[in-house]
Amino acid sequence: MKWGANPGEESLYLYARRAPTRDPKAVLYVEVPVDADDDGNWDGPADRRILAYYDPTPGSVSVYVLAADGRQVGFRSGKWGEKANAGGSRMEFMATFQELGIVPGQTVRFYFAASPYSSLSPQDRAPDGGAVQYAPFRALGRWAWLPALAALPGILRRWKAWRGGRPPWR
Repeated sequence: MKWGANPGEESLYLYARRAPTRDPKAVLYVEVPVDADDDGNWDGPADRRILAYYDPTPGSVSVYVLAADGRQVGFRSGKWGEKANAGGSRMEFMATFQELGIVPGQTVRFYFAASPYSSLSPQDRAPDGGAVQYAPFRALGRWAWLPALAALPGILRRWKAWRGGRPPWR
């Protein structure tokens, strides 16, 4: 599993790869519960579920984004999976920040649950326990190094005093 977001684009991209299987044509169901308000409660009004159905025969992926009450807030489909004749083990999908009810830099939690049968009976989970905590984009922004630069003269003065008044380069 992999995840990420592109700067300037308000979408969360997800990548799932299953272990090699005897039947590369087997359908894969992936559920990604999203704790959008990062409160540890997965069923709150702000939380979402991403359901992705991967059919490797044509390489198609259908993605549904559901609110906590089961209401569908997003849908898309496309050829975002590896075809069965090429191995049938990888797929990509995405959900917009608007569908997830989040803004750039907001911390969320999620995990992957997958099954060859349905999203209601997961056979595998990643991570095995707990969840991934993620903030799409840099939380501190482009100028995060500025406070460290502003503090540098004070740090040098204190170091100089600690060394008995000698400048740091002697």
